[in-house]
Amino acid sequence: MGLLAQGGGNADSNWGWGAYLLPFMDQGPLYNQLDVGNTQLEQILDDNTLRSLVQTPYPAFRCPSDVGPALNDKWLLRDSSEANHQTSTSNYVGTNRTIASSRNAPWAPLTTPPNGMFWIHSKVRLRDITDGTSNTVFIGERAYKVGTSQFEAGNVFGTRDDPDDAAVWAEGNRTINSHVDGFSSPHVGGCHFLMGDGAVRFISENINHNTNDAVNSTFEYLIGRNDGNVVGEF
Repeated sequence: MGLLAQGGGNADSNWGWGAYLLPFMDQGPLYNQLDVGNTQLEQILDDNTLRSLVQTPYPAFRCPSDVGPALNDKWLLRDSSEANHQTSTSNYVGTNRTIASSRNAPWAPLTTPPNGMFWIHSKVRLRDITDGTSNTVFIGERAYKVGTSQFEAGNVFGTRDDPDDAAVWAEGNRTINSHVDGFSSPHVGGCHFLMGDGAVRFISENINHNTNDAVNSTFEYLIGRNDGNVVGEF
């Protein structure tokens, strides 16, 4: 899932998709020690020993070219005492939908879920990706900083509960290298993206991308998992 909402307030810290990948990245003991999905992330942050685990750098979540710090000082996470903490930086964020992001919370669901891969309590299966996994972006890069532009990267373990949850996913109405809530990278001319079939593709920042609410451009076709549009070369 994109995000597990366990708290009841509008600033709670919640487990993100990166934490759920740990057992598949040779981090099973870490996943078990953190008790991901059972113990609230806020409670982990309350404990000095456990907090140190989510403040440890994990190279698999970092782009080697990124200049950001090991701990993200922009997307802070709150413990149950409302103290804020820096946690491990990630340079990878998921797709949410082709327009401004939607949490699609269970308590206020949209009629139609987001057309990307990640939202609160999402459970997209391969069979739901009717456009084909080679035509669908799952995850893309976000830099901490490119030149003088601050993009703030993301978090490995989760996000603070807010309207966008942009520490774990990106908004599809942001062009590449343009906004803190979008995709960005220090690589000249574009970003790397993980496709659903496991391929990594470099996508130009000049790719055809309309930012209106209609799904009518190549980049939007790549984010949408089930829009039925032919992507072609990109």
